[in-house]
Amino acid sequence: MLTKNSRLSSFQREALLIEDLDVKEFGGRVLKEEYDGRYFWVTNNAARSSRSDAGIEKRIVNEIIVKNPKWHRIFDLYAGFGISSYIFSKNSEKVVALERDPETYLLLKRNLKGIANVEPVNDDNVYYLEKCIEDKLEPNTLVDLDPFGGPEAQFLLTLELMEHGAILLTNGQIEGVYRNSIGIRHLYAWIDKYAGHKATRWAEEVYFPRLRGFAEEKGRELRLVHYYVHPTSLRFILELGSFEFSKEVKDELSKRPHFLDWFQRVEQPGFSFE
Repeated sequence: MLTKNSRLSSFQREALLIEDLDVKEFGGRVLKEEYDGRYFWVTNNAARSSRSDAGIEKRIVNEIIVKNPKWHRIFDLYAGFGISSYIFSKNSEKVVALERDPETYLLLKRNLKGIANVEPVNDDNVYYLEKCIEDKLEPNTLVDLDPFGGPEAQFLLTLELMEHGAILLTNGQIEGVYRNSIGIRHLYAWIDKYAGHKATRWAEEVYFPRLRGFAEEKGRELRLVHYYVHPTSLRFILELGSFEFSKEVKDELSKRPHFLDWFQRVEQPGFSFE
């Protein structure tokens, strides 16, 4: 049996450290989660999140998107514990998995160990994007923005960096919208009229036009291919410039639901972004 005092290789020591890890910032012990026959070290909070409707749908949609003709590069700007980066690695020349938090990064590196086309990076994604601005990205590039709140700063930098490509964008502010939270009112006018199930209309009438306006200011054309809305997050699948997803990918996405959890139980008209 291994103990902390045993003579260990660096890999064994790291494995033991992770197994014994009890990081208060993570809210409990680290545990293993199985996905696609591979084990990932995640926190209790992350495991609960990944089992939500939104977490499950995100993985399903990512698996569809990665089937697009081979990606040149994919930037997973909020890599967390690396499950999305792992999915993206199936059909990309290179995946850059960015994680700012050093403890989470330790787990990310372990989870992605042995995947040659994934580069884990311990850095702030804003600083990283600013450093990349001079290197314009090739058209077949995907950027995944999946924060807890809103990724506007990262979205604007992505527009600077990329003229043609795909963007996957998540926004968690919708939870504050449907709860009519004081913390969200200073960001968006008349937010109270979107409280409750009407929060889905905020995504259509306020948030997407805001993103499209940012793109137009940069001389970019932004198109919505698919979306889904959950009480804690919304996710947009976007095409930028001349990039287009394959017909097969679009057909598969068209079969996926748009409204999740209790949004699904309320009659909702489909979005119109024309």
